[in-house]
Amino acid sequence: MVAPVTAREDEFGLHAAAAARVRALREKYAVSGLYAEGHDDPAWTLGRFEQFVLVSDDGTHVVAYDPVVESPSDSVLRFYAEGRLVKSFALEDLVWHRRVRRSTSGHYLWLNDIRFDEPKGSVVVVSGSRPISFDLSGAARDPKGKPPIVPILGGLVIFGGCCAVGIRWRRRRAARARPQPAPGDQPPGS
Repeated sequence: MVAPVTAREDEFGLHAAAAARVRALREKYAVSGLYAEGHDDPAWTLGRFEQFVLVSDDGTHVVAYDPVVESPSDSVLRFYAEGRLVKSFALEDLVWHRRVRRSTSGHYLWLNDIRFDEPKGSVVVVSGSRPISFDLSGAARDPKGKPPIVPILGGLVIFGGCCAVGIRWRRRRAARARPQPAPGDQPPGS
């Protein structure tokens, strides 16, 4: 991606060799896009700067993402096909607010991992411990929907176990509190 700054700003603070590489890249590739090896004209271009991207093996799909955002309504995940924006997701579309860690600077740190799963033709995004899978068009294969069932069932099992232990403890305590017959006493009615 070509940075959305002037060439002079892009070279600022770099040592001479790195600045020369930046100049050479900017001269050869004037816009952000996909260039075939040995060609100066792009197969397609993106209309905006994207800092973090994944490019599919066939070069037709790009997934752009922002791991840190300022607001839950900010776009965090964008799907492109041949340079055209296909789908965009805000943070609030992907994860529940209580699952997102907010840093002390007021930004949301939501992304743990993102990767292409080329054999399945999908993108896997992990926020917290929960993966969300998307096909390359940006359609979620398992949208955020309901909370994961495993933690809920685990909580119910623990709660049920605690109740059973509590009931058993109360019954034992009640049995100990009943008066016990003295040795040699006959139970009533015998």
